[in-house]
Amino acid sequence: MPSVIRKDIAFVLVFVCLFSLCFSFQIFSIKQKLYFELSNDLYTKNHAVFVNNNDWIPSEKLGESNYRIFFEVNNSYRFLIQNNGEWKPPMLSGHFFSETDQELQAVVGKEMIQYLQKENEKSYVFYQGNKYYVTGILGKNYASSSDYLAILHHPNPQIPTDGRIILDSDSKATVNKITKRLNDLNPSITQIKSTQKGLYRTGNVSYYYHLLWVEMYLLVLFSILAFLRYWYEKEQYEINVLFLLGIPKKMIQRKLVIKASLLILLSNFISFGLFYAFNPVPFSHLVSNACIFLLASWTCMYIFIRNGSLRHKSGVANSDIK
Repeated sequence: MPSVIRKDIAFVLVFVCLFSLCFSFQIFSIKQKLYFELSNDLYTKNHAVFVNNNDWIPSEKLGESNYRIFFEVNNSYRFLIQNNGEWKPPMLSGHFFSETDQELQAVVGKEMIQYLQKENEKSYVFYQGNKYYVTGILGKNYASSSDYLAILHHPNPQIPTDGRIILDSDSKATVNKITKRLNDLNPSITQIKSTQKGLYRTGNVSYYYHLLWVEMYLLVLFSILAFLRYWYEKEQYEINVLFLLGIPKKMIQRKLVIKASLLILLSNFISFGLFYAFNPVPFSHLVSNACIFLLASWTCMYIFIRNGSLRHKSGVANSDIK
């Protein structure tokens, strides 16, 4: 096997390992977030809680950002009032309903199945005198507090005055912004302190978690720097030959950067395909990893090429060929 092919294969294998490390941490992050939210009644740690002195609920959109608003009747039953985004709970079976649906629908946890009633081979949950068609079972195949939940959809729900309005979003800034908007719309609502449950309460390891992410990315960046330097030195023979043949320096540099970029993208797709076959990874992670790796590699290549150009000017290229 020619040395050039072996060198490129080694490049791909090393970067597949680096991409795999990143995908592994990202899958870990997704699963950890899911575990925490399942133990916290499907709320993030950013959620805000309001009590209402009348039967008012927000009917208009409160912003362009992703957020959702629930009306929590009790610990088990809640209405989904607004779902501005693509949020949906983890589902064991069936599907999550759409906010635009006009039919009374619900998703329930697996511990609530015993309270369902069947009619015409369809399951229904009865609440406040209404019949809600159950579109799916939420949760995972392990026990969590979400097993006892029922999320209801009603175009015009009957809202009692003793419930709670829950505002939630993946972004704390979005929650703060919409909280101010809610207070402007109805000054009679009062925000109360939100309490965390489950792992958010007992397993708060955010400091070590963020430290782990920083260390992982530093390890990846230093690995990119070290291997690209090794690969660049292995490319010196070809670079010097092209330089002696009179190929313009910028064309040589462009060829080198394009080759490294293509090998990195190939490694990214291979690693993504391997992970997606066993554990689906969001497509956004494929794009973000590619951007980070390409930016890091372009920076390294710029430094190497800039330093390498001095060697060509000083005539080291001729001695390398000899």
